Amino acid sequence: MGSLVMERVSGVASSPPQCVKLSDSEPLALQSGGDVVIGGFFPLHYMAPKPHHSYNSKPQLTPCSGFDHRAFRWMMTMVFAVEEINRNSSLLPGVKLGYRIMDSCDHVDTSLQALFPLISHSEAVMSEVKGMKETEKRLDMAEERAAKMERVKAVEKTRKNWMLTTVKKRGAEISTAMTLSLEDDENDTMEKVKEERINKSTQSETLPPCLADSPVPAVIGLASSSPTRAVAHTLGPFNLPLVSYFATCTCLTDKHVYPSFLRTVPSDLFQVRGLVQLVTFLGWLWVGTIGTTDDYSHYGIQAFSNQFRQQGGCLAFHLTIPKSPTAAEIQEMADRLQSSTAQVVVVFATEGQLFDLLLELAQRNVTGIQWVASEAWVTASLLTSPQFHSLLEGTLGFSFPGVRIPGLKEFLLNVHPSPKPGMEFINMFWEELFGCRLEFKKSKENETDTLDYLMGLDGFDYKSDSQNNSEYMNRPVVGKTSNAEKPLCTGSEDLRNTESSYTDVSRVRISYNVYKAVYAIAHALHTLLNCDSAGYDKGMCKKQSFTSRQLLHHLKAVNFTNQFDEKIYFDSNGEPVPLYDIINWQKDRKGEISFVKVGSYDGSAPLGQQLQMEKSTIVWTEGQTQLLTVCVFKGSTECIKCPEYYWSDKDKVKCVAGVEEFLSFYDTMGIILVALTLLGVIMTTIITSVFHHFRSTPIVKANNSEISFLLLLSLNLCFLCSLVFIGQPSVWTCRLRQAAFGISFVLCLSCLLVKTIVVLLAFRANAPGSRALKLFGPSQQRTLILCTTAPQIFVECKEPWPPGFYLVLGYIGLLAFLCLFLAFLGRKLPDTFNEAKLITFSMLIFWAVWISFIPAYVSSPGKFTVAVEVFAILASSFGLLLCIFVPKCYIILLLPEKNIKKGMTGKYHR
Repeated sequence: MGSLVMERVSGVASSPPQCVKLSDSEPLALQSGGDVVIGGFFPLHYMAPKPHHSYNSKPQLTPCSGFDHRAFRWMMTMVFAVEEINRNSSLLPGVKLGYRIMDSCDHVDTSLQALFPLISHSEAVMSEVKGMKETEKRLDMAEERAAKMERVKAVEKTRKNWMLTTVKKRGAEISTAMTLSLEDDENDTMEKVKEERINKSTQSETLPPCLADSPVPAVIGLASSSPTRAVAHTLGPFNLPLVSYFATCTCLTDKHVYPSFLRTVPSDLFQVRGLVQLVTFLGWLWVGTIGTTDDYSHYGIQAFSNQFRQQGGCLAFHLTIPKSPTAAEIQEMADRLQSSTAQVVVVFATEGQLFDLLLELAQRNVTGIQWVASEAWVTASLLTSPQFHSLLEGTLGFSFPGVRIPGLKEFLLNVHPSPKPGMEFINMFWEELFGCRLEFKKSKENETDTLDYLMGLDGFDYKSDSQNNSEYMNRPVVGKTSNAEKPLCTGSEDLRNTESSYTDVSRVRISYNVYKAVYAIAHALHTLLNCDSAGYDKGMCKKQSFTSRQLLHHLKAVNFTNQFDEKIYFDSNGEPVPLYDIINWQKDRKGEISFVKVGSYDGSAPLGQQLQMEKSTIVWTEGQTQLLTVCVFKGSTECIKCPEYYWSDKDKVKCVAGVEEFLSFYDTMGIILVALTLLGVIMTTIITSVFHHFRSTPIVKANNSEISFLLLLSLNLCFLCSLVFIGQPSVWTCRLRQAAFGISFVLCLSCLLVKTIVVLLAFRANAPGSRALKLFGPSQQRTLILCTTAPQIFVECKEPWPPGFYLVLGYIGLLAFLCLFLAFLGRKLPDTFNEAKLITFSMLIFWAVWISFIPAYVSSPGKFTVAVEVFAILASSFGLLLCIFVPKCYIILLLPEKNIKKGMTGKYHR
């Protein structure tokens, strides 16, 4: 931003600011002039309208709805702090602070819409500048007229002397009358010039110079994290400080993204740690969570869930409240809460976002839920009405430390409506609180605005000259009561006779954060303007120009102790010391909900000493002495399954985070299995080489060499697939291992099935007139192998499907059964060529391995489960390899005399 001039205006600037925002309307603002004007953002309304742009006309400002009394108190606390500093002679002496406060409506769009009028020259200021120029013009004309009168005076004096010397006969009456006339004209002219100069000086004092020359040097706000991120991201490149009093998202800690952001409220990083310690300390390990779609909730719930799981907790559910939930969505969430077995619910949301859901639960008379609140709603008076008592009594949560600010209550009670421009927010509050109508009209006598009668918030219709705000104020009815039905207020209403979150200042918390933010900026200005320099203008601050970058530098270095003995400073991330009170919602003697402190949390204390609680003072939900909610099995009224990657502890009372355990290549068992796998691969490769070298011999030809080589290839794949089961699991290995196992074994069994059929048909072909073997030639054999393997590939490559695993195992079992059955039928073939007997032996081994595998697999813990499966794969593969191919290799290598045609037909005898 440009430099901010700290000099009183003794005259009007020679030229007005060149950059002026042109628009048909301007957001409302509560403002007061000063040497330095501080900006402010407060969520006076918690329901922002949805933008509807036609792109055929200029977009107009649409009013928000749902007035928040508590946020209005925050805003007035800022005003109170500014006025208190202005009365303090030791802080910023000679410098008057002003303010310009906007309504953020707790939404990103409305916050950004209000930001640009805040940091640019407003129309109200420009109208003042225009008026000052007109005054300057009038003064110039007056001075010119005075100069003319001086010349006239000289001429008249010369004329008078001439007349006295030449016309001595004229009487003394003429001369006296002329002299008096000239003196009267001179005196009248000088009095007018003097009066114009006084008016000019007075108007110069009323014009806020910093607001006219340049906008605010620092902004206080905002309440929610998402709007704060948007505004902080916008102000960061200009090094314009933004000090938040309620935005707690951990995402705002990043100084690379938000270099000019500071806050007087701790980050959610500490609150989340405290909440996790709170629920685990109380033995609550089975909880649900509720959040919203904003950054505050997203980051808070994510951090809580991760840390809670690490402490052995289980999350039963998570509900997300949409920005504008429909009635059906609210009912669906309420159904989920009612049907859940979790009795503890942790909520990261504001009271406005929660209101509809809690109202639905209250109407259903839902009880027995222990609510754990974040600081966003733990002290929200909006939810303490009698309709919520049975639902929310016993709520526990974290809150910021509260104080009693002297003089604040009296200041708040002295607020009154006014027709003056800039007082619209106060008028809105008045209407909402008393449920009446405000109307301002001009008096016929003096044409000034007077409070004739009052008109309400729901149907705002001020009859004033504020053209800029007319479209904002003439808004439709929001509440159930129409504008015409509301009574007229007398104007004598007394805030002392009301009870609301606005007047409840016994122990303010968020308001105290606002209060600290104002004082932090004031102390930074005090240092920047050399207000403590000795000998300068009797202790007055030095009037000088400064930039927002300079103010940000001094703001980061602020370090002072306030009247409540709290040390105020910012750490390297622009954040304060993380201190919290633990609040419990309890009914007092009047039957009303009060916020009772039952403990504290200091995030800067050593581990084990951060959480301090007095359990005996806690009132639990439904009047219970203490709620016990555990994860699983024993110690609970019902059995609940632990979430994925968690299991129950040895006592079966809570879920414990799973420890990553896998069969490593470096374990003894892993080394053994890898060695067996390599042995199987080497043996298969040697047998394949032998068969290839002797492929023209009768024993290889008689065994259908093509299918034999395909079978050897599938066996090699079976051996190799076991390696995927060893080592640290990853996404691709977990997906590959079962697919490789299923497909390789189905291909192997398909080859065995074809070989068995060929053997049976070969001996049947010896019968006279048999054509069976001719009908089942090589092409038919390949087709059968392809057709029997294809279903397994289809199942393995299909998207995740629950019955798929069972179909894989079932299909392998079916092929194995067919091979065993057909081979068993051919077991009595001649011994010289008993391929069927070898297949029968191999399938018996196959079935023995996998039948024994099932109970061993189920009963084995951890990594031993994988070891059992790998052993089964290797055992069945070795069984097939040894039973089918080793006898043939024995004949090929050691008994070559039998490897002749006569030997294969049984006509050779030793």
